[in-house]
Amino acid sequence: MNIKVILLLICVLAQGVMDEAWSRDRYDLGHEWTAEEALADMVIRFRYAPDMVKFREVNRFFNQMPYHGDVAGYALAKKQALIEMDVEPHRLQLAHVKHRRSQDDLIVLLVYPEMGGEDALVLDSFFPGISLLSEREDLFLVLTLDDEEVDRLRAQ
Repeated sequence: MNIKVILLLICVLAQGVMDEAWSRDRYDLGHEWTAEEALADMVIRFRYAPDMVKFREVNRFFNQMPYHGDVAGYALAKKQALIEMDVEPHRLQLAHVKHRRSQDDLIVLLVYPEMGGEDALVLDSFFPGISLLSEREDLFLVLTLDDEEVDRLRAQ
């Protein structure tokens, strides 16, 4: 599939996650580019990187974008970008979590290990780092979501 078609799909899925005035400077790459161009550049540059580098760069890329209130869109855009970077889709799962202190409902991306481990990494739009779900004492896992449940949630 053509990279431009895939990027368009990611942008449509993100539904407003990417601000048109977004500057490539926020991604420390020099001159101003559109968010779509910066995303394409990131996908190409890190496609063959080790998985942890992919996770870190995708999380950083989307976490620095202006927040538009659609945490499901951010998590879904992260998932689609990682799939484009050749991370196996079965390792990526969106999840509904609750922040223990604030009781806020969040959607995060869970990334499971290649060899079938139980503990997943959490890519969270409000936490800059990547950590294991078992280490995130601030989060309570409510449920994991399939694509239909994400679509339903975003439609509300």
